[in-house]
Amino acid sequence: MGADHRAFLDATLPYLDVVWQVARQAAGEGQDPEDLVQETYLRAWAAFGSYRGENTRAWLAAIVVIAALDAEQVSRCLALLPEPQRECIVLVDVAGYTAREAAEALGCPRGTVLARVHRGRRKLARLLAEAGVSHGQL
Repeated sequence: MGADHRAFLDATLPYLDVVWQVARQAAGEGQDPEDLVQETYLRAWAAFGSYRGENTRAWLAAIVVIAALDAEQVSRCLALLPEPQRECIVLVDVAGYTAREAAEALGCPRGTVLARVHRGRRKLARLLAEAGVSHGQL
C-alpha cells in the first residue's frame, strides 16, 4: 500500500460512521446509502491530492450530500428519456453490457442499441445541463 493510500485511509476512515449517517439521511427515494458511501470515498480519493486537511468530517459530509443530489438529478433526468433510450443506457452505461449483449437482451439489432445509446446520452447530457448538473459533479 502506497503512502498516499495510507494517508487517505488514516484521514478518512475515522469518519466512516459519519459518512454512513449522512448517507442514510441524504439518500433519496430509490437511492442506496451504501452506494452513496462508496461514491463518497471514490470522490474523496480522487480529490485527496488537493485536499488540505482542514475539516475532514465536514469535507466528507459535503461530498455525500453532493453525490446524493447528483444521483437524484441523474435519476430524474434518466426517467425523462424515452423508454427505449433509457433501457439501452441502463444496460450499456450502468450495467456494463456490450451493445451486442444489450441487443440480445432487448431483442433488437446491435445498431439500434448503439443509436439509442447515442441519442439517449445526448438528450441526458442536455437534461442534466438544464438541471444544473455539470460533468465534473458526476
